[in-house]
Amino acid sequence: MQSFLPPLCQVCEHGGPDTKPACDAFPGGIPKSILSGEIWHLSPYSGDQGIRFRKKHTAESYFITGDDSLEILFRITSSGTCERYVPIFDTWEQDTEFIIDLLAVGDEFRLIDSYEADAFVESAQIKKEAMNPCSLHFKQMVYLQSRQQDQEHPPRV
Repeated sequence: MQSFLPPLCQVCEHGGPDTKPACDAFPGGIPKSILSGEIWHLSPYSGDQGIRFRKKHTAESYFITGDDSLEILFRITSSGTCERYVPIFDTWEQDTEFIIDLLAVGDEFRLIDSYEADAFVESAQIKKEAMNPCSLHFKQMVYLQSRQQDQEHPPRV
């Protein structure tokens, strides 16, 4: 199910209905800086009445984004961090900036269950195992170099 609320809000126990961007912390409406992902509501925020993000349940919540040709799997942990699945390494990487970028460009995402997430990971593992080892190594090196450049030259906000 698609929602216009950020992933963090969708899995927060203080959230309201998807049709109105409001919650227990902000009954009059969630501030745009939180809806845009600019502010990750894990710390105090003016007007939040002392209420901050708390996950509905302790298990990870999975989301998928992108079109059918380039889907990306990510999850929100019980602590509120975002982790993105990196298929060429078959690992999860902490990447809250990914959500901020996703919200900024207006890409769609949807909440999925753990079975659909497991199926995504299994499919990615099969594709990785079928790759030519040289191609896989090249893709891994390009990815690591791009992540290093991102860390050395973070985007200005």
